[in-house]
Amino acid sequence: MDTLVALGAGASYVYSTYALFAMTDAQMHMDMERVMSLMHEFYFESAAMILTLITVGKMLEARSKGRTTDALKSLMKLAPKTAVVVREGEGAGDSHPTSAKRGCVRGKARREYSCGRCGSGREQRGK
Repeated sequence: MDTLVALGAGASYVYSTYALFAMTDAQMHMDMERVMSLMHEFYFESAAMILTLITVGKMLEARSKGRTTDALKSLMKLAPKTAVVVREGEGAGDSHPTSAKRGCVRGKARREYSCGRCGSGREQRGK
């Protein structure tokens, strides 16, 4: 997209420069009708406005991406380091780190975690 914007802005600038020199030539030859027709053929401000708006948009996008990244990092810091799994029929729970890959384990006490592949709630070990 940057290439397309640069090509469009460059083309409008080059055409406006040509129109400026053509209008100057028409003034030197006292061709006022041609001067009046070329007077409205300048697009310098359009090229500048397009480049300005694209630059501001990219700046706002970069700022929002930075804020999103910071928000996600702070959310990840809030994740628990361990989970206590209490199985039915057992009184005490087992403490497991949440970063360990234990397959599908579902518990019913303070925290519950799962790998997302178990639908039945049964424990699957060794994966």
